[in-house]
Amino acid sequence: MYQIEFDENARLLTLRPSGFWDAATARRYVAEVARTVERLHRRYPRFGILSDNRNFPVQSAEVTQAFAEATQRDGRPHHGRTAVLSISILSTIQSKRVLDFPNLRRFTDEAEARAWLAEDE
Repeated sequence: MYQIEFDENARLLTLRPSGFWDAATARRYVAEVARTVERLHRRYPRFGILSDNRNFPVQSAEVTQAFAEATQRDGRPHHGRTAVLSISILSTIQSKRVLDFPNLRRFTDEAEARAWLAEDE
């Protein structure tokens, strides 16, 4: 359903959600990401986040709502850049409804996303 990996050398947290989820999975994912970001912030003041959503299709309204609620409740401030990588316009639109903050950009090309994240070092 998802992978959460941190590359210490690149100081990059990579998130890879995949498949169709239910609301409970969305809430667990947001909570785990929030805990991971909080733990990493204790060691690294800045790091990038790449959310690779290419295998994460448009989700149900229930899942989108669960994401929005859990992000508002459990989301922690992240001071580095966040790149969201997706392959469809619908996925991009859906992610904009849930996540939208100044240091976040959306991409369809992984190399461009990684280059933008690396500029923040």
